[in-house]
Amino acid sequence: MCGLVGYINVGDRPANEKITRDMGNLIAHRGPDGDGYWTDKNISLGHRRLAIIDLSEVSNQPMFSADGRYIMVYNGEIYNYLDIRKDLESRGQKFKTQGDSEVLLKAFEIFGPEAFLKLNGMFACAIMDRKSGLLTLARDRFGVKPLYYMAQNGVFAFASEIKAFKGHPELSFKLNPHGLSEYLTFMNFISDATLFKDVYLFPAGSYIQIDIQAPPSQGTKLKAVKFWDFEFTGDNPEYDKAALADEIHTRFQTAVRRQLVSDVGVSSFLSGGVDSGSITAVASEETSKLRTFTAFFDYEGASEAELKFDERAAAQLMARAFGTEHHEALIGPKDFQDTVSALCYHLDEPRVGQSYPNYLVSGLVKKFEIVTLSGAGGDELFGGYPWRYYQGLPADDFAQYVDGYYAYWRRLAATDQDFAVLSSPIAHEVKDYDGRAVFESIFPNYARAAKTPEAFLNLCLYFEAKTFMNGLLVVEDKVAMAHSLETRVPFLDNDLVELACRVPIQAKLDDIAGILERERKRKAGLSVIDPERRSDGKSILRYMMGRLVPEEIYKRDKQGFSAPDGGWFKNQCYDYIHNNLVGKKRRIHDFIDPTEIRSVVEGHKAGTRSDGRHKIWAFLHLAEAIDNFGL
Repeated sequence: MCGLVGYINVGDRPANEKITRDMGNLIAHRGPDGDGYWTDKNISLGHRRLAIIDLSEVSNQPMFSADGRYIMVYNGEIYNYLDIRKDLESRGQKFKTQGDSEVLLKAFEIFGPEAFLKLNGMFACAIMDRKSGLLTLARDRFGVKPLYYMAQNGVFAFASEIKAFKGHPELSFKLNPHGLSEYLTFMNFISDATLFKDVYLFPAGSYIQIDIQAPPSQGTKLKAVKFWDFEFTGDNPEYDKAALADEIHTRFQTAVRRQLVSDVGVSSFLSGGVDSGSITAVASEETSKLRTFTAFFDYEGASEAELKFDERAAAQLMARAFGTEHHEALIGPKDFQDTVSALCYHLDEPRVGQSYPNYLVSGLVKKFEIVTLSGAGGDELFGGYPWRYYQGLPADDFAQYVDGYYAYWRRLAATDQDFAVLSSPIAHEVKDYDGRAVFESIFPNYARAAKTPEAFLNLCLYFEAKTFMNGLLVVEDKVAMAHSLETRVPFLDNDLVELACRVPIQAKLDDIAGILERERKRKAGLSVIDPERRSDGKSILRYMMGRLVPEEIYKRDKQGFSAPDGGWFKNQCYDYIHNNLVGKKRRIHDFIDPTEIRSVVEGHKAGTRSDGRHKIWAFLHLAEAIDNFGL
């Protein structure tokens, strides 16, 4: 729910509430049900509300403590707020609302930053302590809710979306060359960098306390305090399969039920996969008539491989099995063309994956509901991408593992020294960029001691939870909030995640020894019979989910949610793409070599560029972001 904005002026310059309102208006889509602002001396806070729990005006924000000492703006949902409220009431605290916002504020009053570790939910918040002069910024354990910050020209600003900073007249945008390099390397931002100079994504599971009399200076990267982090430690080949499945089942059901708490209706995404299907199975038992939503595509001109993306029949099978009120969005090439500009505006900058299907299905959901459940997180926690994890193996030590895994994760640029897509001035600015160092910096300190295949595989799960999943969560939040829709992710429940981190890697991946042997033979140049790996992952989760979904679903091979746009880009959308990237002069050509763009677009059409689909999307999105922010 909601969106927040705020800023601090360096020195004694008074803050201007009109500026905060202008910032808030730029993210009004996140909170169409109301807004509120508070300004005092050199600080100003703003909030846009999407009412989900306690719809009354007494839960409006900014929210003040009873004595006026604390002022809070907050975005998210705390699913265990009733338990925390009972604890606070036992300590003598009185409440005037029925919502979770007041619980968070009072918990902070009593426990300080330790309150964040007690929260089971998704949140980003800013809490001002008028007595100490400290502003606390915090973000939930897993990074479900975004929070950005920017320091320039004696101003420190923060907001739920980057576009809000456009509302401040003293903040300006320039391209971050190293951020662009990071995106071209990974087709994602895996660090806290963004496409924009001086703009950073606040780290998940962290908080910081800022003295408003001495806020961060120009371009500062905050050194936040981490209150929680993933630690995948599971390694036990002798685990009890039935007992482990029982525990996962119990925690999974609790997680879904916990996230159904709402004063408005809750629906669910429903693809053809086990994750959303299992969520739907549990939610449908708790809701009289659960609405479910899926997308399917126009497959005219699609390749044989792209035809496998069609999950409509599997989604319909589950909708019938669970008795849901099922809705479908048909997406075709014209929908893609009509959506690009709006989608890129709401995402601010390119992130992982082609996300216009998610944007379009979110628009369909909002016609019926305000809240929906998502299956995000199941793959990252339980090992859903086995064909990726083995890329860094076999390895004798951490450095060798990083070399192999980093080589796999490179996406749009072959090497750090070969950013062929960059125009000359930008290429010169990134000549010292070290993608491998950025990649290695993601891993925790204990990773350097890893020696065994099982330890390296657990590090793969850590890396993907911190980077790939992080990108997916940022995208999912923004494409949903573009329609004033809240998405919830039951797999990212505290108790379920902590169990998932302890689940033995042997319970997640079926054939570790066999696949390692095939990798050794392949790297030695020997002939290898390599069976399809897409059904190898999430073994224990699939086993548990057999209790919840039809056999045809939990035994299906893993596949992503993807449109047949490789075919569209060659055929129905070719003129649109050529006109937008090649046929006219755009600002992107000052950063990306137009000869390379033409080669990619025309080479994809001719079938001579295997990298065409991803690069075309990346160039389209970069072109929009560059124009939207006047870079």
